[in-house]
Amino acid sequence: FIQTYGTHIIVGMAVGGQDLICVRQKPSSAIPPADLRRYLEDLGDYLFSDGKSPSFLERKTRDGKQKVPEIFSQILRSNTMQLTSITETSSKDGLTIVCSKRGGDVFLQNHSSWLQTVPAKPEGILFKFVPITALLTGIPGSGYLSHAINLYLRYKPALEDLQYFLEFQVPRQWAPMFCELPFGIKIKRVLVLPCNSVSWVQRFMSARLRFS
Repeated sequence: FIQTYGTHIIVGMAVGGQDLICVRQKPSSAIPPADLRRYLEDLGDYLFSDGKSPSFLERKTRDGKQKVPEIFSQILRSNTMQLTSITETSSKDGLTIVCSKRGGDVFLQNHSSWLQTVPAKPEGILFKFVPITALLTGIPGSGYLSHAINLYLRYKPALEDLQYFLEFQVPRQWAPMFCELPFGIKIKRVLVLPCNSVSWVQRFMSARLRFS
């Protein structure tokens, strides 16, 4: 089922373009979140205005009053607007900056020129998903399918091994439960029937048929 129909269905999407700048900060980074947000906003204003907006980052660097993280200076010095996607990482500051474009002509030099090409070459930039089991509400056995999908999403086994992976998740009983074991000595009961009939013999922990 998972291999044929998947795990989720698309219920909504947005089409257009996306010019994205994001920053990832490691827990070991010593830069305050408020300063990092200010640096990111200034970097976005500078890049999205095609370099026409005065950069707060450059001004602070020239004055020397406040040291800007090196990774932001690298983005400003490099011509990132001509690239589809670029990633800069600074182990010293514990930061990673990712700039990427989707939709339109991503190889154009500046943001405003790229923006004009988005209507001619749009892409899907946002998708909304719901679990496929939402369509099976009230159907017997849908709970087992939900459990199988959750296991698949958590451990991500290969599709060719999915059947064997899920078999290990099914509880099996190889022996009688302790509460089902009989205690004491059971009395053997024999029912004797006429010839050419079946005799039923009940013994301890077993049962069998005798044909005569």
